[in-house]
Amino acid sequence: IAKCREECVRLAAELETTYEEPEETLSILRKEKVLRNQVKQLLKERQSRLKEAISLRTKEGELCARLGRIPEYIQSNTVLTGEQVKEATTRIGFLTAERNKREIKLAIAHKDILDLWTLLNYRARTEREEQIESGCLDSFQLSNENMQWLDQMKQSLSVQLAENKKLQKSLMTKLQSLWNRMELSEPEQKLFLDQHKGCSDAVIVRLKEQVHKLEELKLQNLEKFVSLTRVEVEKYWDMMFYSEDDKRLFQPFFSQHIGENLLADHEKQLDKLTQEYNNFESLYKTIKSRNAMWSKWEEMECKESDPNRFANRGGNLLKEEKERKRLARELPKLEEAIIKEIDAWEKECDRTFSVFGHKFADYVNNQKEELQHRKDEMKENKQRAKEEAMQNELTYGSTPAKTPKRRIAGTTILTPANKRAKTGMTPNSTPTRATPTRSTRTPRAPRQFVHSSLRLARSPIRTPAKDKNFPRVLVK
Repeated sequence: IAKCREECVRLAAELETTYEEPEETLSILRKEKVLRNQVKQLLKERQSRLKEAISLRTKEGELCARLGRIPEYIQSNTVLTGEQVKEATTRIGFLTAERNKREIKLAIAHKDILDLWTLLNYRARTEREEQIESGCLDSFQLSNENMQWLDQMKQSLSVQLAENKKLQKSLMTKLQSLWNRMELSEPEQKLFLDQHKGCSDAVIVRLKEQVHKLEELKLQNLEKFVSLTRVEVEKYWDMMFYSEDDKRLFQPFFSQHIGENLLADHEKQLDKLTQEYNNFESLYKTIKSRNAMWSKWEEMECKESDPNRFANRGGNLLKEEKERKRLARELPKLEEAIIKEIDAWEKECDRTFSVFGHKFADYVNNQKEELQHRKDEMKENKQRAKEEAMQNELTYGSTPAKTPKRRIAGTTILTPANKRAKTGMTPNSTPTRATPTRSTRTPRAPRQFVHSSLRLARSPIRTPAKDKNFPRVLVK
């Protein structure tokens, strides 16, 4: 009984728990049996606690190995206290959440890096890159160093891809310009482009070699290249709404002394225009779209006074009204958006943006004033024509309107077939001369010829009888 009691005290202290003392009224054998049962229960609890400690140590070890961390030391042959179990459980929960978070980040970075490698035609070189390329993500350690390496790799590849795209676009623009000047056939251009697609370093090197080759050929045809470069410069001037004064600022454009320096000046100007247009392509395209909408609006405003528009064949008037409402709704919004983009352009370029030599607001106001002037002028011309027509009627009389002849009910209109049927003819028969017969109708009195100037004008306004100043004609 004493040994069992000592064992119970030791186990209860180790497990931080208590045990029940047997009652004093029990016999010695009964007390011994109760204490032995208490020892068995405490030993069973101790074994369970040891298994829990081993499990926590194993889980923490696996998580720390995956995350590249040093685990906390947990003795597998020592019973953990309640506080230690709680701390270990909290620590394992944090490590589990961190592992899941990093695995998701690894999966996303793995996909993005493979896509970037495909676009750049890149091949793995280091051990970590080979793990990413092979897709063995379970063996990839999720340490702080590796996760930082993933971020740096993804960022560097994105920067390289953006630079390659920009360089490829610049080289393709220059290459296309050289092809156009050298009048290279479209099949040859298409063949070269099909063989050099993408933004990889190898494609960039090949494009540079092709540009260098064409640059050497360019020097052999200076006059032709200067002329074709001027055509491209004019194209960009038109797309960027240059005025004649703006064009005259580039003096080499009007020079006749052909040479390498002149070609270099033109190419420098073309590169400047191309870069500026590409940087603000959205602005220029928006202004072009706005001008197209304004042309439609101007056309509709000028047709507003046309009476023929009310013919309404096929619902044209309804379509025109819908288009008018759409333009009236979208034009002001588009102009406000353009003004905002122009503000950003002026802040970045540090100069005033102009459209054909005018500020955009002045350009729009001038168009509206010009449209109003045209409408007023059309109105005045219409009023002037109306007054002239009225003056002619006052002077020479009005022309009576011709009323179409009406068909009387019961009458028959003789068509060619009816005429043949009435005269007894067939389509293939030869017409015969009708036998003259004496008419029984009363002969009409012969008409007297009256000169046209002596006829009374049918004017509701002025007549010869009432107007003394009406012109008279003397007949001898």
